[in-house]
Amino acid sequence: MEMYSVVNVEKLKLFEPSMLDYEPNGTLPTVEDLVTEQEVILAEDTIVERKTITTRRGVRESFRIGRKGQRPSGAKWFSREAGQAQFPHLQF
Repeated sequence: MEMYSVVNVEKLKLFEPSMLDYEPNGTLPTVEDLVTEQEVILAEDTIVERKTITTRRGVRESFRIGRKGQRPSGAKWFSREAGQAQFPHLQF
């Protein structure tokens, strides 16, 4: 006899353990502890990430550039040529 367990997906909930279980002193984290890099606004145009990919046609460099006043999570990818054209003040 073959039996299959059936789960109603609509009834599933994400398990979130209590933060108090992991705190040895019983204190909650401060607001500064919860701030992540993505919440910080960039003060100037910045290269957030660099990526080099080697293909059969050669090496391709890509740069993730965040604009002034934007969050790093909103940075966009540019090729070296496009980045130099739009952001001549950055060091590639």
